[in-house]
Amino acid sequence: GRLRGGGLENSSSPGNDPGQLTSWIRQCNDVGGLLELLDRHGPSFDYIHVGSTWVTLVKMRSVGKEDGGEVIQLLQVLTRDRVAKMGAQAVANILHSMATLNASGRMGVDDEL
Repeated sequence: GRLRGGGLENSSSPGNDPGQLTSWIRQCNDVGGLLELLDRHGPSFDYIHVGSTWVTLVKMRSVGKEDGGEVIQLLQVLTRDRVAKMGAQAVANILHSMATLNASGRMGVDDEL
């Protein structure tokens, strides 16, 4: 899948600074930017990065099922992979984001989450 490979070894990497990656996520203003970050750094995302990406996606009011679909699919995979390390607040934030996207018609509910 798209989340394999990549990692933090390339020159556009945040290195050992997870805060830099979080900052890049929060600065994204379109789905293309989020998709690029997921492609380049998805394997190194921790549960904080996953939650930040969900919240950032919700803030993009123009995101629809078609343009946001790939990002949502990748986020669902990462969410399933990282859920064991999440605390209650992280889970609540992600569920709230998913519910907001679902209620607005911007994504369908993933029965596996």
